[in-house]
Amino acid sequence: MRYIKPLVCLTACLYLLTSCGGDPEPIETDLSPAQMAAAIINSQDYEQDFIFATPGQDIYELLISASYAVPDGYITDGAICYLDGVEASEIAVLSVDNEDHMAEVQACLSEYLLGRAASFTGYAPKQAAMAEAGVVESIGNYAVMLICEDPTGARDAFLDCFDPETQQNTDYTFASVEHPKPLKNPQNNSNAADPTFTSTPVPGGNPEPAVQPEPEKSVIPSEPTAPVPGDGQYSIDAILSSYQSGDTSSLSEKDLAIFDKARAVISQTIEPDMAKWEKALAIHDWMTQNLEYDPDGLSNDPNAKVDPDSSIPYGSLVNGKAICEGYSTTYDLFMKLLGIDCVVVKGEANNKYHNWNKVKLDDDNWYCVDVTWDDPIDAGPMNYYFCVSDSFFRNAGRT
Repeated sequence: MRYIKPLVCLTACLYLLTSCGGDPEPIETDLSPAQMAAAIINSQDYEQDFIFATPGQDIYELLISASYAVPDGYITDGAICYLDGVEASEIAVLSVDNEDHMAEVQACLSEYLLGRAASFTGYAPKQAAMAEAGVVESIGNYAVMLICEDPTGARDAFLDCFDPETQQNTDYTFASVEHPKPLKNPQNNSNAADPTFTSTPVPGGNPEPAVQPEPEKSVIPSEPTAPVPGDGQYSIDAILSSYQSGDTSSLSEKDLAIFDKARAVISQTIEPDMAKWEKALAIHDWMTQNLEYDPDGLSNDPNAKVDPDSSIPYGSLVNGKAICEGYSTTYDLFMKLLGIDCVVVKGEANNKYHNWNKVKLDDDNWYCVDVTWDDPIDAGPMNYYFCVSDSFFRNAGRT
């Protein structure tokens, strides 16, 4: 929870100006939460229009109870505004029922800030940084959460809403959006972690952290079963069999599309005399240069719907977009086609569900590869998470 000295001074001054020796009058404003939210947004410089959620709408109630986890009855009125797509930007102005509950509401909002930052970490570093710089404030009976490009300007605009001598610009046209039923929980994207592994880096990877943990026994997870759920199905076994035999007559339409694209990529990127780690890097680099993360996977928009194929190689290779499952299952397919041992690791990153890969590039050692995080949405491709050790991943918040 953040307490800012200027806010404390302003609050004290307002009490002194209104008390004149008697009991201080409550700090009030003539503006509604929606008007305050509009004034805050107008202090920013966004080209995209914010979506507006208000009491009585399912998305508003879902954000208050599930995402913010504010106890029932604590909020009497409010306005929540957010952007569509891969955007952390979110403004919440909430009227709290009494001062005894204010600290708990602020704590809930601060916890939400941490979760939003974790949701974008690795996928969209700039959005993660914006969430990390988010502000939670309160004045009078209002609490506010500010995730935006200029949190200082937003905070000033919020405080000015309680200054009767300051004229606020509350003229703002929110984006028109239909709120469907039922709605997803924008924060409900975590699952239990699974295995842990150990390994050491290979050429082209990253160095180990300076302090090395004691080596542990490597545990190899069971491979994902085929077919894997998606919009329809795909069979990795059928694709591998066809690749080895050259006979594609038994492949489904979807499997054949995956097969044709994968074979074309291998022909384009792989040379016969490459070492295993060079092949692994070549496929990694092709994926980070040619795929994009499905933006609906990180959107707060209630209309956002991740394409089911984004979790399987069809989404990656045919549609050109994927979520972490799609990146990891596609990399797994490529490695198996190239005769390289590979598995999909289903775990957590910063307490959020996340998938990556383990590849075996020599007789004894398995290495971590996270193609998803090496293809961030708001930055260029990199190989920071290519062929690194488990201790390196653990230091990056993986379990």
